[in-house]
Amino acid sequence: ELKSKNIVSTIVVICGRNIVLKESFEQRDWNNLMLSLETKDTDTNLPPKKKTGIISKFTTSSIEMLSKKGKQFLKDRSGSVDEIDEQCEEEKKQDGNDLAEIIPQQESQVKVEPLGFITNMAEYMVAADVLVTKAGPGTIAEAASVGLPVMLTSFLPGQEEGNVDFVLEKKFGEYRTDAEPNNVASGVSSWLQDPDLMVQMSNSARDAGNPNAARDIVRKIGTSVLRWKEHHPNLEIDAETNK
Repeated sequence: ELKSKNIVSTIVVICGRNIVLKESFEQRDWNNLMLSLETKDTDTNLPPKKKTGIISKFTTSSIEMLSKKGKQFLKDRSGSVDEIDEQCEEEKKQDGNDLAEIIPQQESQVKVEPLGFITNMAEYMVAADVLVTKAGPGTIAEAASVGLPVMLTSFLPGQEEGNVDFVLEKKFGEYRTDAEPNNVASGVSSWLQDPDLMVQMSNSARDAGNPNAARDIVRKIGTSVLRWKEHHPNLEIDAETNK
């Protein structure tokens, strides 16, 4: 779908702990797959290339949020960190021009990067334009915290249905079943071809997110414990028996 619409993109596949799935992606001949699609498109009139790269709306502020690992992720695909910093300075002088117009395009239109299990998910979320995922509450919360639109493709009945409703009500994503992958791809492609919609959904995600939730929860628990101790100054609790 991305290929047929001539959208330059990198698909990063986070396989969790599914080693078999990761290996299947690594062993697949993506170049031949892309060539076969190019052959099918030879006689069609394609629209001009969209300069999305791996990030269609990657602003200077987003670059500055990345840690060293995040910058290394960009370095591997876009040049040195110094070049990225220079590009950011150039962007500031161009009255808000998209960094995607500055960072070189990928050699091929669609690249697939199977990563397996990772521990720096936040950095990839900051670098991404769209997240395609099941309706897990933690994943949705993390995406909302960084303003990342989500395409939900599955959910656990009962347990995760409300998460789908949350995303739809807050207007930072859609639900399209993974039983119809072409429909999922079509939805993501339409998003990437509509910059105004992407900005709108990203802003809606930030409005719905609460990046300081963990800190606030710990603070409330700590405050409750201190108040309890103030009201029970002579009561001691055995740490082993909680009595």
